[in-house]
Amino acid sequence: MMKWKSEKHMSISFHGRPPLQFEGGHIICRLTDKFLANVWSFDVFCDILLTFPTIKKFDRSHLVDVLMPDYRMMYPHVSETNWEEIVGMTEEVYAFSQEEFDQFRGDLLEYLLSQLGAIKVLFPSSYVTIKDCRIYDENGRLGEKEGHPDTNMDVAFYMGDPEMKLETIYCELLECKAKLDNYLAIVEDRDPPIKQKTKEKLDYLNFINRYFSSCTNFSISFATFQENADRCLHALKRLNINGIGIINRSEIVDKISHY
Repeated sequence: MMKWKSEKHMSISFHGRPPLQFEGGHIICRLTDKFLANVWSFDVFCDILLTFPTIKKFDRSHLVDVLMPDYRMMYPHVSETNWEEIVGMTEEVYAFSQEEFDQFRGDLLEYLLSQLGAIKVLFPSSYVTIKDCRIYDENGRLGEKEGHPDTNMDVAFYMGDPEMKLETIYCELLECKAKLDNYLAIVEDRDPPIKQKTKEKLDYLNFINRYFSSCTNFSISFATFQENADRCLHALKRLNINGIGIINRSEIVDKISHY
């Protein structure tokens, strides 16, 4: 935990748990190691996860006979051994129960981003990484007094020292959603037009963004396996959610490329 004081002597502290950790042989570790060593594999595996969004929808024949030839054409330099490894790890993932699969997708994205580090904010030196971040000032947990029920952020990167002002805090907050389109799906005849839990989180993100509005090195973003985020951006605009970024697949690929 680290605290800062603003010009109004308001101390800020970030609380959370250590980033996700897995044993070396865990599928999430093996996939992440593969992604970091071979950036093409991240692009391919994202596409597989979004093509088969549930266990029931997984079709090995479609993977091998339709998708894999396309991937080979996209990345002709990749060896057959590498393609066989991708198929093997895909089969391992789709042997999960649906509940395990849902947990896996979120954990994979969160773990990878924790390994990669900050994307939107340029930190001048080393920083702290935590999960399930909760932010406090001297009045308590930010958002709690205002009635926000969901005040956790999946991943946080932050740095500072006890004498720093609010305006000079460095912080990047991430909310991880494997398929952001689903999370931000709008239903026209529903009030609110999105799921209630989603609305509650978006309201909190708006609140936090306003709270840190004087901080020039602060960022809140959704991170997703998706490449095209146009529908998500439209949904955020429609819902009057401003200043919340989206880190899509290309940005993660770029970060891996410079890892």
